[in-house]
Amino acid sequence: MTLPTTALPSGLTVRPMRLSDVAVINAHLGAYCSALIGFSKYSPEGVANYLRDPALELASDTWLVFHGDAVVGSATAVRATTARANIEVTSADAAVAGWLLDRAIERGIQQATEQARRSGADEVTISLGMLSEDHVKPALAEERGMTVATNRPRSPARTTTGCCRGRAGPPSTGPS
Repeated sequence: MTLPTTALPSGLTVRPMRLSDVAVINAHLGAYCSALIGFSKYSPEGVANYLRDPALELASDTWLVFHGDAVVGSATAVRATTARANIEVTSADAAVAGWLLDRAIERGIQQATEQARRSGADEVTISLGMLSEDHVKPALAEERGMTVATNRPRSPARTTTGCCRGRAGPPSTGPS
């Protein structure tokens, strides 16, 4: 999979998430969801629990993008099952969302490939969660070779998934 080359817009900064960021992450996610579906799907407790997930390494699997002190984007890549990673990208700005999506896909592929090699799986899957009301993220996902499909059409907040699959590659033999 070849990802488009995107640059983080100038004037923005990025860093990994921290447990102390629960309030700002919750506010960012709440504003994003409310703009799309009229309510927030998240709670501070839910965000804190997500950040504590042992499958999520905050230093390498998370990104927060800031414009000054305001969060304008967030992303995570979480190891899932044997050869799978789940990624989340949230930004109202398409350029920020694209930049985050490239990083999350790249990290998700690394995670899923490591798991595939350990388990002997031949294929990896990266899943991107998105609200069906979001018309920017599906286009960004498709630009990156992901297949978009609705998997919960009756939910009040319909969820759409972008998915890409690829070969895991040969087992790593370590440094040469």
